[in-house]
Amino acid sequence: MFDATANRNVTEVYAYSAEGLRTLVESWQGSTLLSRTFNLYNDGRQLVCQYAETLSGGTTGSAMAMTKASAKTAGIKPLVVYKEPCGAYISAPTSAQVGQSVLFSGSTDFGTAATWAFGDGGTASGFSPSHTYGATGTYTVKLNVTGPSSTTTPSSATTTISIVPAVSIGSFTSSAGTIALGGSATLTWSTSNATAVTLNGSIVAASGSLAVSPSGTTTYTLLAS
Repeated sequence: MFDATANRNVTEVYAYSAEGLRTLVESWQGSTLLSRTFNLYNDGRQLVCQYAETLSGGTTGSAMAMTKASAKTAGIKPLVVYKEPCGAYISAPTSAQVGQSVLFSGSTDFGTAATWAFGDGGTASGFSPSHTYGATGTYTVKLNVTGPSSTTTPSSATTTISIVPAVSIGSFTSSAGTIALGGSATLTWSTSNATAVTLNGSIVAASGSLAVSPSGTTTYTLLAS
């Protein structure tokens, strides 16, 4: 008989039986079908014939689905489902600001369900959740992935994210709303927790002032990040 534990590269094995007289065992690695073994038994449950075939290059997951569907139509019930760990992987930013919505993305080899713990008491399910942190700090995020069968080994993955204070512009003012041609006005601004500040594309201090003499109507834009 086929020993599912003997081949650690095999990720999935299905066995089907009709009236206990015929069995079909399939060995899968991910979406690749590696081999099939057909067994025929007599009424005394003695093996009278066995035929095995190894597939070069394998086939796609649709063939497995058709095999399951055909088995179900014929009244054949699954006897064995064996899988190695589902696999769990996280893609996420390494830092974000307090109050910012952070998108987390999880992936898996063949898991079907995902749950998350974000390190601050928050949880979620699904493979693409978002989460907002309310305080600064470094948090450990954990992803748990399970498969479609109780015999599937769950997998987990962790990552860390640093939450920094939110950037804000405290004030941005001009000493005059209008000036005569050739005149000047002073722009004054202040920001909090900014690491980069620009005024109309030019780098400026996080807080400061600048005298300007525009030659015409001009809009000044302050950006902080």
